[in-house]
Amino acid sequence: MESAKEFLVNAKKALIDVEEKKKDINLLKGKKATYEQKVAELTKVKEEIIEKTIKERKQDLDRDFDDRFTNINNRISEAKNKREKERKKNITLLIEKETATKRKNNVFLKNEIKRVLRENKVSSIVNTKFYLSIFKPSNIGEYFRAIVYFVCCFVLIPLIIVLILYREQATKTIDSSKILLWIMVAAFFGCIYLLIDKFVKVDDETLKEIRELRKDIKDNLKEIKKISKSIMKDTDDSKFDYTVFDREIEQANMDMEKAKAKQKEAIENFETVVKKELQENIENAANKDIDLIKKELSKIETELKKEQSKLENIKKQIADEYEIYIGKANMDTAKIDKLIDIVNENPEFTIEEAVIKLK
Repeated sequence: MESAKEFLVNAKKALIDVEEKKKDINLLKGKKATYEQKVAELTKVKEEIIEKTIKERKQDLDRDFDDRFTNINNRISEAKNKREKERKKNITLLIEKETATKRKNNVFLKNEIKRVLRENKVSSIVNTKFYLSIFKPSNIGEYFRAIVYFVCCFVLIPLIIVLILYREQATKTIDSSKILLWIMVAAFFGCIYLLIDKFVKVDDETLKEIRELRKDIKDNLKEIKKISKSIMKDTDDSKFDYTVFDREIEQANMDMEKAKAKQKEAIENFETVVKKELQENIENAANKDIDLIKKELSKIETELKKEQSKLENIKKQIADEYEIYIGKANMDTAKIDKLIDIVNENPEFTIEEAVIKLK
Protein backbone atom coordinates (compact mmCIF):
# COMPACT_ATOMS: atom_id res chain seq x y z
CA MET A 1 0.00 0.00 0.00
CA GLU A 2 1.29 3.46 -0.89
CA SER A 3 2.63 5.41 2.08
CA ALA A 4 1.56 8.98 2.92
CA LYS A 5 4.96 10.30 1.84
CA GLU A 6 4.81 8.51 -1.52
CA PHE A 7 1.26 9.83 -1.98
CA LEU A 8 2.37 13.39 -1.35
CA VAL A 9 5.44 13.05 -3.61
CA ASN A 10 3.23 11.76 -6.42
CA ALA A 11 0.79 14.64 -5.85
CA LYS A 12 3.67 17.12 -6.01
CA LYS A 13 4.92 15.45 -9.22
CA ALA A 14 1.44 15.79 -10.75
CA LEU A 15 1.38 19.50 -9.90
CA ILE A 16 4.84 19.92 -11.44
CA ASP A 17 3.63 18.06 -14.54
CA VAL A 18 0.71 20.54 -14.77
CA GLU A 19 3.09 23.52 -14.72
CA GLU A 20 5.37 21.87 -17.30
CA LYS A 21 2.40 21.15 -19.54
CA LYS A 22 1.23 24.76 -19.20
CA LYS A 23 4.68 25.96 -20.26
CA ASP A 24 4.68 23.59 -23.24
CA ILE A 25 1.16 24.74 -24.17
CA ASN A 26 2.16 28.40 -23.94
CA LEU A 27 5.15 27.75 -26.19
CA LEU A 28 2.91 25.98 -28.70
CA LYS A 29 0.40 28.86 -28.51
CA GLY A 30 3.24 31.31 -29.21
CA LYS A 31 4.36 29.27 -32.20
CA LYS A 32 0.77 29.02 -33.38
CA ALA A 33 0.31 32.81 -33.14
CA THR A 34 3.59 33.35 -35.04
CA TYR A 35 2.58 31.01 -37.84
CA GLU A 36 -0.92 32.49 -37.99
CA GLN A 37 0.64 35.94 -38.30
CA LYS A 38 2.87 34.69 -41.12
CA VAL A 39 -0.16 33.25 -42.92
CA ALA A 40 -2.03 36.55 -42.47
CA GLU A 41 0.95 38.58 -43.70
CA LEU A 42 1.52 36.39 -46.74
CA THR A 43 -2.21 36.42 -47.49
CA LYS A 44 -2.23 40.23 -47.26
CA VAL A 45 0.85 40.48 -49.51
CA LYS A 46 -0.80 38.09 -51.96
CA GLU A 47 -3.97 40.20 -52.06
CA GLU A 48 -1.93 43.40 -52.50
CA ILE A 49 0.05 41.85 -55.37
CA ILE A 50 -3.19 40.68 -57.00
CA GLU A 51 -4.76 44.14 -56.65
CA LYS A 52 -1.61 45.93 -57.87
CA THR A 53 -1.07 43.58 -60.82
CA ILE A 54 -4.70 43.80 -61.95
CA LYS A 55 -4.63 47.59 -61.61
CA GLU A 56 -1.38 47.90 -63.60
CA ARG A 57 -2.62 45.59 -66.34
CA LYS A 58 -5.88 47.54 -66.55
CA GLN A 59 -3.92 50.81 -66.75
CA ASP A 60 -1.74 49.35 -69.52
CA LEU A 61 -4.87 48.32 -71.40
CA ASP A 62 -6.44 51.78 -70.99
CA ARG A 63 -3.17 53.51 -71.94
CA ASP A 64 -2.86 51.41 -75.09
CA PHE A 65 -6.34 52.37 -76.29
CA ASP A 66 -5.87 56.00 -75.22
CA ASP A 67 -2.81 56.11 -77.48
CA ARG A 68 -4.84 54.59 -80.32
CA PHE A 69 -7.64 57.13 -79.83
CA THR A 70 -5.13 60.00 -79.67
CA ASN A 71 -3.49 58.91 -82.93
CA ILE A 72 -6.85 58.59 -84.67
CA ASN A 73 -8.02 61.98 -83.35
CA ASN A 74 -4.77 63.49 -84.59
CA ARG A 75 -5.45 62.02 -88.03
CA ILE A 76 -8.97 63.47 -87.99
CA SER A 77 -7.74 66.90 -86.85
CA GLU A 78 -4.97 66.91 -89.44
CA ALA A 79 -7.38 65.97 -92.25
CA LYS A 80 -9.91 68.59 -91.10
CA ASN A 81 -7.19 71.24 -90.90
CA LYS A 82 -5.99 70.39 -94.41
CA ARG A 83 -9.57 70.49 -95.68
CA GLU A 84 -10.23 73.83 -94.00
CA LYS A 85 -6.96 75.23 -95.33
CA GLU A 86 -7.87 74.10 -98.84
CA ARG A 87 -11.38 75.53 -98.39
CA LYS A 88 -10.01 78.93 -97.33
CA LYS A 89 -7.69 78.88 -100.30
CA ASN A 90 -10.57 78.08 -102.67
CA ILE A 91 -12.77 80.75 -101.10
CA THR A 92 -9.99 83.32 -101.44
CA LEU A 93 -9.54 82.41 -105.09
CA LEU A 94 -13.31 82.51 -105.64
CA ILE A 95 -13.57 85.93 -103.98
CA GLU A 96 -10.71 87.21 -106.09
CA LYS A 97 -12.41 85.85 -109.19
CA GLU A 98 -15.87 87.24 -108.34
CA THR A 99 -14.52 90.67 -107.32
CA ALA A 100 -11.82 90.98 -109.96
CA THR A 101 -13.88 93.40 -112.07
CA LYS A 102 -14.68 95.62 -109.09
CA ARG A 103 -11.07 95.69 -107.94
CA LYS A 104 -9.83 96.49 -111.41
CA ASN A 105 -12.45 99.22 -111.63
CA ASN A 106 -11.19 100.67 -108.33
CA VAL A 107 -7.64 100.72 -109.66
CA PHE A 108 -8.92 102.58 -112.68
CA LEU A 109 -10.90 105.04 -110.49
CA LYS A 110 -7.86 105.72 -108.29
CA ASN A 111 -5.80 106.44 -111.37
CA GLU A 112 -8.58 108.72 -112.58
CA ILE A 113 -8.41 110.67 -109.30
CA LYS A 114 -4.65 111.04 -109.74
CA ARG A 115 -5.20 112.23 -113.30
CA VAL A 116 -7.77 114.82 -112.21
CA LEU A 117 -5.47 116.07 -109.43
CA ARG A 118 -2.52 116.22 -111.83
CA GLU A 119 -4.39 117.98 -114.64
CA ASN A 120 -5.87 120.55 -112.25
CA LYS A 121 -2.59 120.94 -110.37
CA VAL A 122 -4.24 120.11 -107.03
CA SER A 123 -2.41 118.62 -104.03
CA SER A 124 -3.14 114.95 -103.29
CA ILE A 125 -4.22 115.97 -99.76
CA VAL A 126 -7.56 116.89 -101.31
CA ASN A 127 -8.14 113.16 -101.85
CA THR A 128 -8.23 112.44 -98.09
CA LYS A 129 -10.99 112.17 -95.49
CA PHE A 130 -9.08 114.67 -93.35
CA TYR A 131 -9.13 117.46 -95.94
CA LEU A 132 -12.68 116.83 -97.13
CA SER A 133 -14.01 116.73 -93.55
CA ILE A 134 -12.12 119.78 -92.24
CA PHE A 135 -12.29 122.07 -95.27
CA LYS A 136 -15.10 120.82 -97.52
CA PRO A 137 -17.64 118.84 -95.44
CA SER A 138 -20.71 117.84 -97.36
CA ASN A 139 -22.55 115.24 -95.23
CA ILE A 140 -23.31 114.40 -91.60
CA GLY A 141 -20.38 112.00 -91.35
CA GLU A 142 -17.86 114.56 -92.53
CA TYR A 143 -19.31 117.29 -90.26
CA PHE A 144 -19.06 114.92 -87.29
CA ARG A 145 -15.49 114.01 -88.23
CA ALA A 146 -14.64 117.73 -88.46
CA ILE A 147 -15.98 118.32 -84.94
CA VAL A 148 -13.85 115.41 -83.62
CA TYR A 149 -10.74 116.82 -85.33
CA PHE A 150 -11.31 120.31 -83.89
CA VAL A 151 -12.00 119.00 -80.37
CA CYS A 152 -8.83 116.88 -80.47
CA CYS A 153 -6.59 119.64 -81.85
CA PHE A 154 -7.92 122.58 -79.84
CA VAL A 155 -9.02 120.88 -76.59
CA LEU A 156 -7.71 117.38 -75.90
CA ILE A 157 -4.15 117.64 -77.23
CA PRO A 158 -3.46 121.03 -75.53
CA LEU A 159 -4.94 119.64 -72.29
CA ILE A 160 -2.74 116.51 -72.43
CA ILE A 161 0.39 118.61 -73.10
CA VAL A 162 -0.42 120.93 -70.16
CA LEU A 163 -0.99 117.94 -67.83
CA ILE A 164 2.29 116.31 -68.91
CA LEU A 165 4.41 119.43 -68.54
CA TYR A 166 2.82 120.44 -65.22
CA ARG A 167 2.39 116.96 -63.76
CA GLU A 168 4.65 117.76 -60.80
CA GLN A 169 2.55 120.79 -59.91
CA ALA A 170 -1.00 121.02 -58.68
CA THR A 171 -3.09 120.33 -61.77
CA LYS A 172 -6.34 121.64 -60.28
CA THR A 173 -5.17 125.28 -60.23
CA ILE A 174 -5.26 127.39 -63.38
CA ASP A 175 -2.58 130.04 -63.89
CA SER A 176 -1.46 132.24 -66.77
CA SER A 177 1.39 129.94 -67.82
CA LYS A 178 -0.98 127.03 -68.35
CA ILE A 179 -3.44 129.18 -70.25
CA LEU A 180 -0.60 130.56 -72.39
CA LEU A 181 0.67 127.05 -73.16
CA TRP A 182 -2.87 125.98 -74.07
CA ILE A 183 -3.21 128.99 -76.42
CA MET A 184 0.18 128.28 -78.02
CA VAL A 185 -0.69 124.63 -78.77
CA ALA A 186 -4.11 125.63 -80.11
CA ALA A 187 -2.49 128.39 -82.18
CA PHE A 188 -0.03 125.88 -83.63
CA PHE A 189 -2.86 123.73 -84.96
CA GLY A 190 -4.69 126.86 -86.07
CA CYS A 191 -1.67 127.94 -88.11
CA ILE A 192 -1.47 124.52 -89.75
CA TYR A 193 -5.16 124.79 -90.61
CA LEU A 194 -4.72 128.27 -92.12
CA LEU A 195 -1.63 127.23 -94.09
CA ILE A 196 -3.42 124.25 -95.61
CA ASP A 197 -6.43 126.42 -96.40
CA LYS A 198 -4.18 129.07 -98.04
CA PHE A 199 -1.98 126.87 -100.19
CA VAL A 200 -4.41 124.07 -101.09
CA LYS A 201 -6.95 125.36 -103.57
CA VAL A 202 -9.48 123.33 -105.49
CA ASP A 203 -12.41 124.48 -107.60
CA ASP A 204 -15.89 123.08 -107.11
CA GLU A 205 -15.96 121.14 -110.41
CA THR A 206 -12.72 119.35 -109.62
CA LEU A 207 -13.87 118.65 -106.06
CA LYS A 208 -17.19 117.34 -107.36
CA GLU A 209 -15.44 115.03 -109.82
CA ILE A 210 -13.11 113.73 -107.08
CA ARG A 211 -16.06 113.11 -104.75
CA GLU A 212 -17.91 111.19 -107.45
CA LEU A 213 -14.86 109.04 -108.15
CA ARG A 214 -14.36 108.41 -104.41
CA LYS A 215 -18.04 107.50 -104.14
CA ASP A 216 -17.67 104.98 -106.97
CA ILE A 217 -14.64 103.48 -105.22
CA LYS A 218 -16.57 103.30 -101.95
CA ASP A 219 -19.54 101.65 -103.67
CA ASN A 220 -17.22 99.11 -105.28
CA LEU A 221 -15.64 98.37 -101.90
CA LYS A 222 -19.09 97.82 -100.38
CA GLU A 223 -19.99 95.50 -103.23
CA ILE A 224 -16.68 93.63 -102.85
CA LYS A 225 -17.35 93.27 -99.11
CA LYS A 226 -20.89 92.07 -99.78
CA ILE A 227 -19.71 89.50 -102.34
CA SER A 228 -16.92 88.30 -100.01
CA LYS A 229 -19.33 87.95 -97.09
CA SER A 230 -21.82 86.04 -99.21
CA ILE A 231 -19.16 83.62 -100.44
CA MET A 232 -17.77 83.06 -96.93
CA LYS A 233 -21.25 82.43 -95.50
CA ASP A 234 -22.06 79.91 -98.22
CA THR A 235 -21.79 76.43 -96.66
CA ASP A 236 -22.30 74.57 -99.93
CA ASP A 237 -18.93 73.02 -100.78
CA SER A 238 -20.21 71.02 -103.77
CA LYS A 239 -18.47 73.40 -106.16
CA PHE A 240 -15.12 72.37 -104.66
CA ASP A 241 -13.48 68.95 -104.56
CA TYR A 242 -12.59 67.82 -101.04
CA THR A 243 -12.93 64.09 -101.73
CA VAL A 244 -9.39 63.23 -100.58
CA PHE A 245 -9.84 64.93 -97.22
CA ASP A 246 -13.39 63.64 -96.70
CA ARG A 247 -12.19 60.08 -97.33
CA GLU A 248 -9.39 60.52 -94.81
CA ILE A 249 -11.85 61.81 -92.20
CA GLU A 250 -14.36 59.04 -92.96
CA GLN A 251 -11.67 56.35 -92.72
CA ALA A 252 -10.38 57.79 -89.45
CA ASN A 253 -13.92 57.83 -88.02
CA MET A 254 -14.37 54.19 -89.06
CA ASP A 255 -11.07 53.32 -87.40
CA MET A 256 -12.26 55.10 -84.26
CA GLU A 257 -15.47 53.06 -84.14
CA LYS A 258 -13.46 49.84 -84.64
CA ALA A 259 -11.04 50.86 -81.88
CA LYS A 260 -13.93 51.59 -79.51
CA ALA A 261 -15.47 48.19 -80.28
CA LYS A 262 -12.11 46.50 -79.67
CA GLN A 263 -11.73 48.42 -76.41
CA LYS A 264 -15.15 47.24 -75.23
CA GLU A 265 -14.28 43.66 -76.19
CA ALA A 266 -10.85 43.90 -74.52
CA ILE A 267 -12.36 45.28 -71.30
CA GLU A 268 -14.99 42.53 -71.21
CA ASN A 269 -12.30 39.90 -71.81
CA PHE A 270 -10.13 41.47 -69.12
CA GLU A 271 -12.96 41.47 -66.57
CA THR A 272 -14.15 37.93 -67.32
CA VAL A 273 -10.95 36.06 -68.29
CA VAL A 274 -7.67 37.92 -67.84
CA LYS A 275 -8.40 39.20 -64.34
CA LYS A 276 -9.35 35.69 -63.20
CA GLU A 277 -6.22 34.16 -64.77
CA LEU A 278 -3.96 36.77 -63.18
CA GLN A 279 -5.56 36.16 -59.80
CA GLU A 280 -5.26 32.38 -60.12
CA ASN A 281 -1.61 32.50 -61.23
CA ILE A 282 -0.60 34.81 -58.38
CA GLU A 283 -2.61 32.78 -55.86
CA ASN A 284 -1.06 29.52 -57.07
CA ALA A 285 2.46 30.91 -56.72
CA ALA A 286 1.80 32.52 -53.33
CA ASN A 287 -0.22 29.61 -51.92
CA LYS A 288 2.79 27.27 -52.15
CA ASP A 289 4.53 29.20 -49.37
CA ILE A 290 1.28 29.74 -47.48
CA ASP A 291 0.39 26.03 -47.66
CA LEU A 292 3.81 25.06 -46.25
CA ILE A 293 3.25 27.38 -43.30
CA LYS A 294 -0.32 26.12 -42.89
CA LYS A 295 1.01 22.54 -42.73
CA GLU A 296 3.39 23.51 -39.94
CA LEU A 297 0.53 25.40 -38.28
CA SER A 298 -1.67 22.30 -38.53
CA LYS A 299 1.06 20.19 -36.85
CA ILE A 300 1.35 22.77 -34.08
CA GLU A 301 -2.43 22.83 -33.58
CA THR A 302 -2.50 19.02 -33.42
CA GLU A 303 0.36 19.00 -30.91
CA LEU A 304 -1.33 21.75 -28.93
CA LYS A 305 -4.57 19.76 -28.70
CA LYS A 306 -2.61 16.71 -27.52
CA GLU A 307 -0.85 18.71 -24.83
CA GLN A 308 -4.10 20.38 -23.75
CA SER A 309 -5.71 16.93 -23.57
CA LYS A 310 -2.79 15.65 -21.46
CA LEU A 311 -3.12 18.70 -19.21
CA GLU A 312 -6.81 18.07 -18.72
CA ASN A 313 -6.10 14.41 -17.87
CA ILE A 314 -3.51 15.39 -15.29
CA LYS A 315 -5.86 17.96 -13.78
CA LYS A 316 -8.60 15.31 -13.67
CA GLN A 317 -6.16 12.88 -12.04
CA ILE A 318 -5.23 15.52 -9.48
CA ALA A 319 -8.89 16.25 -8.79
CA ASP A 320 -9.87 12.60 -8.58
CA GLU A 321 -6.87 11.16 -6.76
CA TYR A 322 -5.33 13.93 -4.65
CA GLU A 323 -7.64 16.87 -4.04
CA ILE A 324 -10.23 14.74 -2.20
CA TYR A 325 -7.53 13.77 0.33
CA ILE A 326 -5.24 16.76 0.46
CA GLY A 327 -7.87 19.45 -0.25
CA LYS A 328 -8.03 21.82 -3.14
CA ALA A 329 -6.67 24.68 -1.04
CA ASN A 330 -3.55 22.63 -0.32
CA MET A 331 -2.83 21.68 -3.91
CA ASP A 332 0.32 23.78 -4.06
CA THR A 333 3.91 22.52 -4.22
CA ALA A 334 4.99 24.66 -1.28
CA LYS A 335 2.19 23.38 0.95
CA ILE A 336 2.79 19.80 -0.17
CA ASP A 337 6.47 20.23 0.74
CA LYS A 338 5.32 21.26 4.23
CA LEU A 339 3.05 18.22 4.38
CA ILE A 340 6.00 16.03 3.34
CA ASP A 341 8.07 17.58 6.16
CA ILE A 342 5.24 16.85 8.63
CA VAL A 343 5.05 13.22 7.45
CA ASN A 344 8.84 12.88 7.67
CA GLU A 345 8.72 14.12 11.27
CA ASN A 346 5.70 11.96 12.08
CA PRO A 347 5.92 8.75 10.03
CA GLU A 348 2.81 7.37 11.73
CA PHE A 349 0.64 10.27 10.45
CA THR A 350 -1.94 9.67 7.79
CA ILE A 351 -2.67 12.19 5.06
CA GLU A 352 -5.67 13.49 6.97
CA GLU A 353 -3.61 13.94 10.15
CA ALA A 354 -0.84 15.74 8.23
CA VAL A 355 -3.39 18.08 6.68
CA ILE A 356 -4.85 18.83 10.13
CA LYS A 357 -1.35 19.43 11.46
CA LEU A 358 -0.65 21.82 8.53
CA LYS A 359 -3.66 23.93 9.48
